Amino acid sequence: MDDLTASVSALLAQARRPAHLTQKTLDEHFELFCLVMERGFAIHTGSSNRLVVEYKLEDTDSGRQLPRIHPQSGTHFQLPESWLIPSDHFLFYDPSDDTDFPQLATFDASSNQFVQASWEDLVDLNKLHNQQVLPLAKLRSLRGLHYIKDIACLQLFELNFDRLFDRDALLAEQLRGLLADKMARHVEASRHWLKASRSEQIALKYLARKKT
Repeated sequence: MDDLTASVSALLAQARRPAHLTQKTLDEHFELFCLVMERGFAIHTGSSNRLVVEYKLEDTDSGRQLPRIHPQSGTHFQLPESWLIPSDHFLFYDPSDDTDFPQLATFDASSNQFVQASWEDLVDLNKLHNQQVLPLAKLRSLRGLHYIKDIACLQLFELNFDRLFDRDALLAEQLRGLLADKMARHVEASRHWLKASRSEQIALKYLARKKT
């Protein structure tokens, strides 16, 4: 079992996805969001102009304004915040949903709903045309993350690769590869979680029928 599968399995075992969202603790919500962010999304620190690709997030205890970020050595880059543009993609989380997992989503204005992004588009089709969607987050967008107990919608951003290629083509290629790897990890984690969630729902329905 790899680290990703083990992490997802451990969270599933802890959460047990209670039927009523108020039964889930703030710590469980925070841990889940941190797992999703760490696996799938780079974070820009804002005024310090650092894009951090690999990191760990932790609670700030009594302060609880912003999570504390711990970058891994050699995985952060100096990039102006002005090179980030708002993405059409959001990290959307509805804890009352059966899956109970933050999903990469777009907003459908016609239905006024968030729609889960297609995994195939994220890791396959767009990649063939070198236009893969590679969203990332801003650290300040995570303010109050520990207090989330309801629907959350995190605005994501995308790096202006045209400007980066003009400045440093080698760095642009390196970053594109790193962000693509993170997106693939997010998709893999989502698949693991949703597969386990569906299996659990089937088992619960079976047990409910056996009792009647």
